[in-house]
Amino acid sequence: PSAQAKRLSGFDGSPASARSTGDDIDAEFDDRAGSVCCGTDGLVPRGFVDFETVVLHERGHGLGFLGSAEVKNGLGEYGSGTPYPDIFDRFTVLSQGAVQGKALLSYPNRSKALAAALTSGGVYWDGAQGKAAYNGRPPRLYAPTTFESASSYSHLSDADFPAGDGNALMTPFVENDE
Repeated sequence: PSAQAKRLSGFDGSPASARSTGDDIDAEFDDRAGSVCCGTDGLVPRGFVDFETVVLHERGHGLGFLGSAEVKNGLGEYGSGTPYPDIFDRFTVLSQGAVQGKALLSYPNRSKALAAALTSGGVYWDGAQGKAAYNGRPPRLYAPTTFESASSYSHLSDADFPAGDGNALMTPFVENDE
């Protein structure tokens, strides 16, 4: 994410150009999405979605809670069309059965094995700060058996962080009254 990279390096690696605005985080919101509460007091009326929660969630992606891995045509791949994974990808592991802590980047790029890992339900984020915030354990990512573009892999598991949980901000779905 460019906002974090710029802050850490002191260098703007993506200044405005003819193809780009140079924005560090770019987000668009649809005001026709249904019943949305735009208050900032945390009190969401019954049947409404909290706009502030949606904005904070999207800012989380803009600040780095976002990976490049996906499943396309039955193959798992990372790098968004390049051979280079995102920093988020470097901290993802498979922890399931006999496979404990195997880095997803150890699977061949553009492979069925990586696709199987990404849809296993056993993908975790193994960064030090994530583990520290989750009682020393890596938090599980959302990895259903069918890969869901824009939801799988770049969100926390909604089974481990259900609606109403104080740590559910980065789950894939915002619910009414949440």
